[in-house]
Amino acid sequence: MGTVWFMKRTIAEQLVLEASAMPNLTERGLQKIRHRYSKEHGIAVLHNIELLEAYRTLVAEGILQPHPAFFALIQKRKVRSLSGIVPVSLFLRDEGCPGACIFCPTEKNMPKSYLSGEPGMQRAVLNNFDPFKQMHNRLRALEATGHQVEKVELIIQGGTFSAYPKHYQSSFLRSAFNAMNSFSEAKKTFALAPKEQFKFVKFRAGDEASLPHERKLSDAQKRNETAEVRCVGLTLETRPDWVNKKELRRLRHLGATRLEIGVQHTHDDVLRKNRRGHFVRQVIDATRLMKDAGFKFTYHMMPGLYGSTFLKDVAMFEDILTKPEFQPDQIKFYPCVVTDFSVLTKLWREGTFTPMQDEDFIKLACVVKPMIPEWMRVVRLVRDIPSTDILAGTKTSNLRQVIDEEMKRRGLVCRCIRCREVRAQTGGDSEPELLVRAYAASEGKEYFISFEDKVQDTLFSFLRLRIPSQYFERKRHWIRVLDGAALVREVHTYGVQRGVGEESDGAAQHRGLGRQMLSKAEEIAASYGLRKIAVIAGIGVREYFRTNGYTLEGDYMVKHLS
Repeated sequence: MGTVWFMKRTIAEQLVLEASAMPNLTERGLQKIRHRYSKEHGIAVLHNIELLEAYRTLVAEGILQPHPAFFALIQKRKVRSLSGIVPVSLFLRDEGCPGACIFCPTEKNMPKSYLSGEPGMQRAVLNNFDPFKQMHNRLRALEATGHQVEKVELIIQGGTFSAYPKHYQSSFLRSAFNAMNSFSEAKKTFALAPKEQFKFVKFRAGDEASLPHERKLSDAQKRNETAEVRCVGLTLETRPDWVNKKELRRLRHLGATRLEIGVQHTHDDVLRKNRRGHFVRQVIDATRLMKDAGFKFTYHMMPGLYGSTFLKDVAMFEDILTKPEFQPDQIKFYPCVVTDFSVLTKLWREGTFTPMQDEDFIKLACVVKPMIPEWMRVVRLVRDIPSTDILAGTKTSNLRQVIDEEMKRRGLVCRCIRCREVRAQTGGDSEPELLVRAYAASEGKEYFISFEDKVQDTLFSFLRLRIPSQYFERKRHWIRVLDGAALVREVHTYGVQRGVGEESDGAAQHRGLGRQMLSKAEEIAASYGLRKIAVIAGIGVREYFRTNGYTLEGDYMVKHLS
C-alpha cells in the first residue's frame, strides 16, 4: 500500500510539472493529460486532490514556483470561496424544536427539519455532533481541496438555536472557536483517511482537551481576533416568534452577526394550515428588531406549501421584495417537498396534498428572480436533500442551473447580489464606481453602498448602512451603545479569498474598497447629525475595524464622528 501511494504521488508530481509548464492550459487539456498518465502508468485517473498535494509539495520544496493559473484549474469547488470567505456549517444535536410544522421531518436522533442522508448531516453524525471535530473536519477538507481557510463564516444549523439549553449554546460555540484557534496545531495530530477521499478526519490522539483551548467562550473569542483561522461572521437559525429585544441582545453577546429566520409564507391562512405557530405580524416585528440591532438576516421562504396556490406564492414574493416592512438582506426559497417523518406525508398519501413540481417552480422562479432588487441576495433555490429521501415533489438537483438557462432563453435577468458578484473575475481594466442606493425599510432608512462596474453589471463590494427607526421616532435605542448611532450591518468585498494581510493581484479583495465605503457611510451618518457609527463586526474582523479608527464598545465596533 505504501509503495503504491508513494508511486502515485511521484507520478502526480511529474504530471504537475508537465502540465504547469504548458501555456494556456484548459480544464479539457488537463483532463487529457490525466488520462494519458493513467494509461502510461497503469493507475486510476489522478484526482484534483492528489494534484493539489503534489503541487504544494513541489512549491514547498522550491522545485516549482507558485502558479496561480494552474492552481485555479485543480482547485475543487471554487465557488465555496469565491464570495471571499469559506462557509463552515456545524450541526447541533437533536434537542427538539418546539415547532409543530407539518412539513418538517422529525427523524429520530436528527435535529428537526434535517435528514440523516443530507451531506452536512452525515459529517455531523460521523463526528458525533462534536463541534470541535466537525470544525476541524471541515477546515481540513476545505484546505485539502485548495481553499484558504483563514476567513470562516460559521453557520450553526439544527433548527431554532434559541430553543436549545443556554449552557449547550455557549459550550457549542466555545468548542467551535477553540477548533478554529487551534487548527494550525491540530493539523499535527490528525491524519486524513484516504478511503474517504479527504472528506473526513481521523484523529490519532486526543481531541479538544489535548490542544490549546479556552474554558470560556469570551476568552476563545478574544483569542480568535488574531488567530490564523478567524471567524468573520456567525450565523444562527431562529424563528420570528423567538425574536425579541432581550434575545437579540443575548445572541449578539454570543457573537452572532447574521440570523436566518423561517418565514415560509406571508399569508396567515397558509401559516395556520401548516401549524407554523406564528403569523405575519411577528415576522414584521422581528424584521424591524433585527435591523435596528444591526443584524444581517436571511428569510427562508417555501412556495408550494399546503393550502397555498401559485398566485398566493407570487403575492408572497411581491410582499417581501417590495414592501418596506419586509426587505430581507438574503432569501432562501425552495419548494415544499414530501419526505418521511413528517405530518405532510399522511396528507399526501391521502391525496389531500399535491406538492409543486419542477415545471411550476421554474415558472415561479422566472417570475420572482427578475423582481429581486440589487441589494438582496438569493442564497439558495434548492435544498440539499437527496432525491432518495424525497417521496414527492421536485427532485432535480441542478434546478438552479435549469432556472438560469430558462431565464436566459426567455431574455430575463436576475440582478440579485449573487448573480452580479465579481467572483473569479478581476474586472478587466475598468475602475469600479461608487454607488449609493437608498430605500425605506422597517420604519428606518437603508443605504446600500457599493462598488460596481456599471458596464459589465458586476458587483465588487458592498456595505449596508442603516439609520434606525429610533432616529425617525425620536426615541432612545433599546441597546445603549447604539443610541445616537448609524449602523453598519454588513461590509463585504467579493472575489477569490485572500489571506489576512496578503497583497492583491487585481482581484476584488484587498483593494481598499472597504475603507472607501466606510468613509461614505460615515459621511451619510454625519449628514443626519448622528454622533457615531456602530458596526456589528464578526470576531475575526475586529482588528480590521480597529485599523480604521473603531473601538470595541459592548458588543459593537464604534467610531465617534467629529
